[in-house]
Amino acid sequence: MPKNPLTLGQLMTKCRQRTDMVNSTFITDAELRGWANIALAELHDILVMAYQEYYIEEKTYNLPSENPGELPENFYKSLGVDMSMTGDFGGSSVVYRLRPYSFQERAAYSNPLMTASRSTTTFYNIRGNNIHFIPDPTIGATVKLYFVPQAVYFSEDTTPAGTGVDDGKTIYTVAPQAAIGWEEYLINDICMKIVMKEEGDPTPYASLKNAQAKRLRSVTKVKDPGESKAITDVGIGTLQRNYINWM
Repeated sequence: MPKNPLTLGQLMTKCRQRTDMVNSTFITDAELRGWANIALAELHDILVMAYQEYYIEEKTYNLPSENPGELPENFYKSLGVDMSMTGDFGGSSVVYRLRPYSFQERAAYSNPLMTASRSTTTFYNIRGNNIHFIPDPTIGATVKLYFVPQAVYFSEDTTPAGTGVDDGKTIYTVAPQAAIGWEEYLINDICMKIVMKEEGDPTPYASLKNAQAKRLRSVTKVKDPGESKAITDVGIGTLQRNYINWM
């Protein structure tokens, strides 16, 4: 995993140096920290939309009691949902991949005869702060949600007294998937905002930021370039007994 060692203090110094604002108090540390956090969120989105599982966390739900289940506080986007009838997601258990249903299909299994027969497949829907399952489960099962967490910010809570900068918190601390060199995206974005506040011309920094964004979208598209992208399940069911529906 990449470990970008640049600290928030070093990041802010680089931005001041690049805009010739080293000894100026026109831009405060709090402003730089806020702009750095906004740029970090943008970088986070670039990695998320690369669809290469740069960030992934898990949360389990016990059915039927947790229907609907509450989403994690740091939930951002869903990557997939699995179900195990034994509660075990190890090699000896049978795991089903659940498929989502749309809000318009929320009453699709309202007939109790359909759910009692257990001939239906469980589906999920994420809306608001909850994850819903249909048909309403009547037997015990464990569901695991794989999700992308929200971006993490440089926080003021750990700022050493009197310094105004948390020099010990690195980019790796808040964005562990940001490789060395990717901080240029953050720097150019912050420098652009510094120049804009000075009522100067931010065009050079905007051009550099756009070029860096284009590069990031290109290099993050394939996390494992030595192999083909993936096996694709094109079958209707969620439990594959052979490879006939994979390509």
